[in-house]
Amino acid sequence: ELILPVTFIMPDKSSIIVENENGYIRVRTWYGNNLDSEEKPTLEYPVNIIYRDGDTQTINNDEEMGSAKADCRDDDRQ
Repeated sequence: ELILPVTFIMPDKSSIIVENENGYIRVRTWYGNNLDSEEKPTLEYPVNIIYRDGDTQTINNDEEMGSAKADCRDDDRQ
C-alpha cells in the first residue's frame, strides 16, 4: 500500500497530489475529462510503501516498484 501523500504524473504531464484516500477521486476525474487517454499515470518517486506486516520501504523507481509488487504476489501465493 502506498503511504500518502503521493504524486501522480498524468499522461498530459500535469500532476495530481493524492494526500488522502479521497484524493484518488481527482485521478478518476482527470480520466473522466480525458476519455481518449488510455495511458496510465506514473508515480513521482521516491514513494513509501507499507506491507501487510507493517514493514515500510522507500521505492525509488519503477524497477524497485516491480520487485515490491512481485514480493507481494509471492506472499499471496503462500
